Amino acid sequence: MEARQIAAAPEPAACPRSLAASIAAAIPRLEGWCTPQKGEYIARCVLECDAATIVELGVFGGRSAIAMALACRHKGSGRVHAVDPWATDECLVGTHHAQDREWWGKVDLEEIYRGFLARMLELDLTRELLPLRMSSASAARLFGDDEVDVLHQDSNHSQEVSSAEVALWWPKVRHGGWWLFDDVDWPTTANAYRALLDLGADVRFNDGRWAALRKP
Repeated sequence: MEARQIAAAPEPAACPRSLAASIAAAIPRLEGWCTPQKGEYIARCVLECDAATIVELGVFGGRSAIAMALACRHKGSGRVHAVDPWATDECLVGTHHAQDREWWGKVDLEEIYRGFLARMLELDLTRELLPLRMSSASAARLFGDDEVDVLHQDSNHSQEVSSAEVALWWPKVRHGGWWLFDDVDWPTTANAYRALLDLGADVRFNDGRWAALRKP
């Protein structure tokens, strides 16, 4: 199903120079895969809708969560709820390729978590960033329908978990809110991405690796 166009929803404006510089300085010092370019775009989404409630599903080292928290500080309001159990067993729920299971089985998630907290404190983002050490399914109980302005889906990439997240979290995102979807090129996330399109999500950006969609 092709995504519908939402004429009334503006594109995010260019990232302010000072914010872009802060993101570019912070991201390389964190574990993870979010690039400064992606960090800037998702920060622009936070600014464009003046987001009050932001949720990230899957934080790892905090690159994208910190980019969005920096955007909150720039505009003087908003909070990123950083949802991640930082637990190996949760990473391995569902069906995964053998190499992915091996990698997640070896990575020291406690060290990753401590590094994320250290950078949050170093950047003085405790007001804008709230770590929630739990699964995305557990965190969904903490938010009401139409409460979330921006959601970044980047947790367990299994078909089972990613699809369940769409079902659980779609009602939580407000109309006109942003849904940021990482790793759209993974076969295991294809069903979740297709479900978003079937729900009417409008694709505003997709470079083959991650996508930005808006809820009608």
